[in-house]
Amino acid sequence: MKINMKNSIQLCAVLLQLENILALLSENGGANLSEQDKTQAQSELNLLLRCANLVVNEVATEYFHLKASETFNTLDGHINYTDFLKKPVDIFAVKKDNKSCRFKLYPSEILTEQGEVEVSFSYLPEKVEIDGSLDFEEGKMNTRIIAYGTAAEYCLICGLHEE
Repeated sequence: MKINMKNSIQLCAVLLQLENILALLSENGGANLSEQDKTQAQSELNLLLRCANLVVNEVATEYFHLKASETFNTLDGHINYTDFLKKPVDIFAVKKDNKSCRFKLYPSEILTEQGEVEVSFSYLPEKVEIDGSLDFEEGKMNTRIIAYGTAAEYCLICGLHEE
């Protein structure tokens, strides 16, 4: 099961004791909050969402790499990074006819053999909105890790160094 961003943000709000955000994310959508409290809670929720996306990117690049493979058909052996469906971070292997083939990495492209090749790589996840799901499955990576990381980022940004 994929990790749900809303669940991570709710747990983070519990950890940080941000009651107005919890009310905003509840079923009634913060109906019991004043307009000023709603506005403030929405602003803090947006900040928490940005923090959560920063944490997800850091986790994906440093700790739990998201891996994928894509097939390309090249006439000249050049594959631009912009041709990938997902943003590549590291290229692990290039295969042609299920056999490893040589490749060379450049700042904006990969140079490899001509023809149909399969590229295996790690990638950066896309930004996730509050109702979205992360590319991570529950397991070693879980909602709690994202919530703790988000809380830490939030505290740093807000200057809450002792918390």
